This record gives sequence, C-alpha cells and structure tokens, in this order.
Amino acid sequence: MTDVADTADYLVGKRGAESSVGVDEWAAVIRPYQAMLLREQIYLNDPGASLYLLGAQAKDGWTGLLRFDEGEVYRLRNAKGDALKAASAYAVATTLADAPPEAWRAHGYALLKAASKAEAHEALNRYLINLEAAPDAAMIRFTLTQRVTADETSVAGGRMTVKPGSNWKRFYDVKEPRWEEMWTWNGPQIDRMALVGGLPDGRAIVVQNQTADQQVPVFRADMTAQDVTSMLEVSCRLKGVTVFNLESVEPVDFLGGPGVKLRYNYASGIVIPKRGSCVMRVVDQKLYAMKLEGVANQSFDAVAAQFDQLVASARLRK
Repeated sequence: MTDVADTADYLVGKRGAESSVGVDEWAAVIRPYQAMLLREQIYLNDPGASLYLLGAQAKDGWTGLLRFDEGEVYRLRNAKGDALKAASAYAVATTLADAPPEAWRAHGYALLKAASKAEAHEALNRYLINLEAAPDAAMIRFTLTQRVTADETSVAGGRMTVKPGSNWKRFYDVKEPRWEEMWTWNGPQIDRMALVGGLPDGRAIVVQNQTADQQVPVFRADMTAQDVTSMLEVSCRLKGVTVFNLESVEPVDFLGGPGVKLRYNYASGIVIPKRGSCVMRVVDQKLYAMKLEGVANQSFDAVAAQFDQLVASARLRK
C-alpha cells in the first residue's frame, strides 16, 4: 500500500496540479471485457459480493447486462424467493435495449417454469434470432419442438386457440414473426401448417427483404377475397414456386364468423407437386389465418382432414 501511494503521489506531481480519477476513461477501456469479468465474479459463488458489485456498477443506471447478471446471481444462489427475484430481473433486462441475448434465454426458461408457454417460446425464439451461433441452439429448438397437447392451446400470440390432436407438433422457424407459428403432422419436409394470430394492418404475411425488387402486398383490413388470394399467390412465388393453380375459393365459418377458404396446388423449381389449403378472416383490423401445405400424395388428404378439424375448433379469446 505504501508503494502504491508513493507511486500515485509521484504520478500526480508529474502531471501537475490537475488530476482526475478517470472514471469515464476506465469505463471505456473495461467495457469490452465487462460481461466476461462479471461472469467470472458471479461464478465465484459469492452472491453477497456479486450483488454489491452489481449495485456499485449500476449507480449511474441499470443496464440490460447488469439486470441479467443480477438474475444469474439469484438463480445460482437459489435461496427461498430467489426464483421470483431472478425471473423479475430477467424480465426487466429484456425491456432494456442493451440486453444480452442470454437474457432472452433466461427469461424464456423462467416463463416455462411459470407455465407461460406461449410467452416462453417467444422469448426463446428471440434468443435464437439474436444469437444465431448459440452453442445451445439445438437444445433450445428441441424445447420449442414439443408435441402439442390435446387440450385447448393458445397459438401465435395468444388470442387464437385451437384443440389439436396428439399428432400435431410445433417446430421452430428462425424467420417466424411473433404473430405466427409453425406446426407439422408428418414432419416439416412433408407438411407444414402456419397459424397466423393477428397480422396487423400494413404488415406482410411473410418476412421479406425491404430492398428486394418484388414485394408481397402488405395486408390491409379492407382486402377483398381476390386481394387475399393474390397476396397468398405472390408470397408463394417469392419462395420459388413456378406453377400456382387456384382450385377453389369458398366461404367458411372461421373463428365464429364468415371467412374465406382457398384450395390450391403448386410446384417449385424442382417440380415437386404440392397442395395447399388456407382459411382466413379479418377480425378487429387484423388477419387470422391457418394454412396447410404439403407434398401432393395420399398422406396430404389424411392431414387435410385433421387440418379441417383444427380449423373448426379455432376460437378467439375475448
């Protein structure tokens, strides 16, 4: 301590009367290493010291990283009441712009423990989107691809519910927007069902590059049956479909009111014939839809029958 004090006095004298503690300079230098250093501190398993350090770091305001690390301290300490404290810290972290991707993973697992499955899947999907090279991506996708229960299930944002059979399975798609989720009966290479739970007015039914030459028409609440049919066809063609044939357009009862049902067949550039069925209805200026597509063979007819049952069970929560 004497040597350090003498050195400090020497350096101050050498610089002259003006001096600074250099907080801002230190913060700039340490910032690239902050996450690593905090993680090492937390894994020392000294929660009291870790919480003190985090509080000191947050004297000028909490960041997403600090809130996430606070949650990690509580999770690892695992004392009475710590699970709730950790879940709260993770939830707050995800509301901050600089939250690390791991905060979304932790938030998702906390929501799973709280039986908030739809919100948990949204958070875990966000984690995979924010960290494409996540080392645990396979485990997260396994968590997301769970067999759907036979009871009433909330889908695609929570307001739309269906009563699926035991064979429908949820699977993950990295480009999936928050109002859509994907299911399959025989596997995603054979058939896919998209459930759209409230596409807002002015948004496209597919994720697309805004600089692309060809764009899918955005959804408008006043679209006619012809408009939504064109929107569906263009979305297919932008995914490589070279042949698209509309078989029928029919009225259908969907979500307790009048909707439209489309049947069609199509083929991609490698000329694999496929079939599709889609029901749509606009409620409260938002588009709700269920779309089944798959390889055109006998198995599609069987899945189409299950799809129709699922459509009939669909309801909207008030």
